[in-house]
Amino acid sequence: KQWYQRRVRGNKLEEVMIMVAEQDLDVLCVTESWLFPQDDAISREVNEFGYELLNVARGRRGGGVALIYRSGLRVKRVKSRAVATSFECLEATIEGPGVDLVRVSVIYRPPNPSKRELFLEEFEEFLCAFSSKPGHLLMTGDFNVHVEHQNSDYTQSFLKVLLDHDWSQLVTAPTHIHGGILDLVLTSGSNETPLVSELEVVEAPEVPDHFLVSFMVHCGTANKERKFKTITGRNMKNLSTDAVFDRILQSNLADSKLPSTLEECIDLYEVTLSKILDELAPIEEKKISLGQKPAWFTEECFIVLRKRRKAERRYRKVLKKKKKKK
Repeated sequence: KQWYQRRVRGNKLEEVMIMVAEQDLDVLCVTESWLFPQDDAISREVNEFGYELLNVARGRRGGGVALIYRSGLRVKRVKSRAVATSFECLEATIEGPGVDLVRVSVIYRPPNPSKRELFLEEFEEFLCAFSSKPGHLLMTGDFNVHVEHQNSDYTQSFLKVLLDHDWSQLVTAPTHIHGGILDLVLTSGSNETPLVSELEVVEAPEVPDHFLVSFMVHCGTANKERKFKTITGRNMKNLSTDAVFDRILQSNLADSKLPSTLEECIDLYEVTLSKILDELAPIEEKKISLGQKPAWFTEECFIVLRKRRKAERRYRKVLKKKKKKK
């Protein structure tokens, strides 16, 4: 079960962690965490309840997104290739005993009207990249988009982005004390079976102005045969340039009596460097799990969709200018 909610910093953290423990939650998705990078005191307090903290701080007061997850789950942060300035994001993979890979993104978009068009552009680029990745795909967060306002041009544009990429928005009840569906749960159509169930919006004294969104995530691996493939390669990350240089100095390449022809010199170069690589970074086999990457979504699709959305935005701007002139 996962819950999504807002601020946890300060004296609210203990109340929130008591709620997490009482509800026996596996994962808590947090926006506006108000945490700082490497906040050891907060991490220790979370650890006392049997949970771990993964935190992406804003770097200044306010904002921030985080995951609080049960100890024993394997959670790893993933850096997205899509760089965004209009929203904050934490992308991570979650695995565990009997749990298939879930790829989750926690989103917080500050309510800045001047960055609406930029958000649509950056969010679609992020969604394109995220949709092509393996695993059960899930997205939660405070988007500050009133999805209940179906007649709003901005809401329609946002929902169209989701529709174009085969994503569904599941929250139907207000998530703010003053009304409005701002906190969303999104799932991808690439998931083989419904990923989320038992979704409900509930009030909680631990959260000042947003309600909690609770739901079950179905990601068990029981009765499911996982596919693997074997790849080969060299581990070049730990290869020391000094060690390579020393090996070259000790080889025949440093000999003053090199072969007389160009072809022989090239052969000596290739054979010597291959031998050095085999010693310092030998070829290794690695077994990896095959995810659920959609076969239709290629890099070419990603580029074409991004170009199309840019063309649509230019068209809307031209229409707005024409309306103002009238």
